[in-house]
Amino acid sequence: CLNVLVHAELEYRVERVRERYGEIKDMGVHKRVAKKDKQRKAYYKYYTDQNWGDIQNYDMTLDSGRLGEKKCVEIISRLAKSMGR
Repeated sequence: CLNVLVHAELEYRVERVRERYGEIKDMGVHKRVAKKDKQRKAYYKYYTDQNWGDIQNYDMTLDSGRLGEKKCVEIISRLAKSMGR
């Protein structure tokens, strides 16, 4: 298993949500991102009994705000292939 955390600053993630889904009418984009983060945290904690985002739980972390989504995919793919996964 290759454990990777792809993260980015809040403003970058908010902008990506706006680009992908447009404005969210029932709640603001910031609230939507915060809600998803809370759900991810709870899901991760439930299934792993560890804390989401704690770098000790990952083999690698990548900042998609700096690297871009495509570069992150490329890096993860290369590493997985080099490990025979």
